[in-house]
Amino acid sequence: MEKYDVIVVGGGPGGSIAGKVSAEKGLKTIIFERGKKCGEKNASGVGLVPKIWRDFPDIMKNMDLPSQRISRMSTVHLCDKKGEIITEFAWTPSQLNDYKEGREFMVVMVYRSQFDHWLSEIAVEAGAELKTSTLITDVLRDGDGKIIGVIDENGNKYKGVVIAADGAVSTIAHKSGLRSKFGPNQTTLVVNYDFEAPEKKIDEFIGDNCLHNWFSPLYPGAFNFFKKDGFHIGLGQWYGALDKNLLSYLNTAIKTPAMSRMIKKLEAKPREVHAHALPWLQFPKNTYAENVMLIGDAAGFPCPLEAEGIWHAMYSGRLAALNAAEAIDKNDFSKAQMKKYEDAWIDSPLGEEFAAGKELQEFWAGMSFNPVNMGKSIPFANNMLNLFTGATSHVDMASKIVKDFRDNSSEYIPLLRRFIMPFFARIFEEELSDYSSLLPLLEKMMPKKSNRRRN
Repeated sequence: MEKYDVIVVGGGPGGSIAGKVSAEKGLKTIIFERGKKCGEKNASGVGLVPKIWRDFPDIMKNMDLPSQRISRMSTVHLCDKKGEIITEFAWTPSQLNDYKEGREFMVVMVYRSQFDHWLSEIAVEAGAELKTSTLITDVLRDGDGKIIGVIDENGNKYKGVVIAADGAVSTIAHKSGLRSKFGPNQTTLVVNYDFEAPEKKIDEFIGDNCLHNWFSPLYPGAFNFFKKDGFHIGLGQWYGALDKNLLSYLNTAIKTPAMSRMIKKLEAKPREVHAHALPWLQFPKNTYAENVMLIGDAAGFPCPLEAEGIWHAMYSGRLAALNAAEAIDKNDFSKAQMKKYEDAWIDSPLGEEFAAGKELQEFWAGMSFNPVNMGKSIPFANNMLNLFTGATSHVDMASKIVKDFRDNSSEYIPLLRRFIMPFFARIFEEELSDYSSLLPLLEKMMPKKSNRRRN
């Protein structure tokens, strides 16, 4: 049996950060990765959010990967039942963000195969041992049944504090008794096509507007992310809501007039197809056991709104490593000590992501991933924007919109009540008293009824 202070299972972003932090604490650390190198088995590309630069500045200031492309703008395309765009809008970073990167860009697009490998090299430089092509198949228990380490596929045994970064279908979570697997309404299946495209074409037609989302009655919400010399188009759905093969939805999406024009304009050629499971929870539970901590996808940490999970993995990896260092220093590997990790992530920006997790997850499931509901909502959104056109008077258009809402209230109101209002109610739940003073002011601002006539 080989003895370590910290054993990290999985060489993704969370695992590498956990390994790096543990090694920097002077702990004997090993990272197990089933692939030949970290990132080899990860699907396509990803958008790295500014929070990663905020929370890991010493690492991220040195990132210079061949695929990276900065996205300063995010664009949403709302399409009709023929697949044509009828409404689209874009936005740039908010200047309300209180750190530089948050005000400068939306995401930095990279390929996971490059990013994960780069992070693993940083962990090794910090002193962590990396063991690739190794599959961990079980936890190691002592004579009293307590978890003391892990066992690999060849029966080799390793002792140490276990940090599980082994993804949505986590072996460690299952073998430690924390859960068998995420349920059908907690896990999505994601499929995507990766395209190769000339960098010059992407620069010319896309530039830094390289974060796109597509919504239509024809398919669940699709994403379209551009890297330096390529892009991927994908979509997903909760396992419990799958009504047909997701590739058929994806094929429908890329053949729609709007998407096919984009692909043709960019002279893009498909090069790979990917599929993977992605946790999408309202709130993560059971993220620790005696001598075990779950991080990243293994814990169910992807954001409940858009399921971004890289920052979440890295942040939870650091918290787990810090708790492992404390446990080793105190020689205490009990559940009570491991619970300090869960307490730490709940009382952190990571836990804040799930403050409205139920409402956010239900909104995405009920609206963005529901083609029927999007078919009802997209025309209404387009009508609202027509307040700013000159086809008829603005008052007349407003009246038409109100009449449309009244005539179709049986469709609109249930959607608002079920998927929109709960989020705002949750956000304002504890702050409503702060806004009560605004009510008299708003009443004064309301115009009195009058009869207006042209002279």
